[in-house]
Amino acid sequence: MYRRVEWLVPADRAILGLLAADRRLTLQPGNIAQSVGYTRQHVGRRCRILYDKTLLDREDDGYYRITDFGVEVLDEQMPPEELEERVEERQRDLGRGPYGDE
Repeated sequence: MYRRVEWLVPADRAILGLLAADRRLTLQPGNIAQSVGYTRQHVGRRCRILYDKTLLDREDDGYYRITDFGVEVLDEQMPPEELEERVEERQRDLGRGPYGDE
């Protein structure tokens, strides 16, 4: 994954990979944690960050689904600088961000 992008951690690859395996899949953090080997609390925090960064979508009942952008990031189809720019642009467009915007 993107070594020079500070906010992406190893658990993110596991979460994105699980949800990318079947794009129709929607799971809650507890279910994801059981499959990827991290605690529910850690997965919950990472899912919220991945949602804020627009790599995941969240349904009202706390289920998460990978976005097309999340698949692109998982496949490493862009350099880190472009990733950061695209995240910021998508956050603005969707009204998401690290400061509780939404």
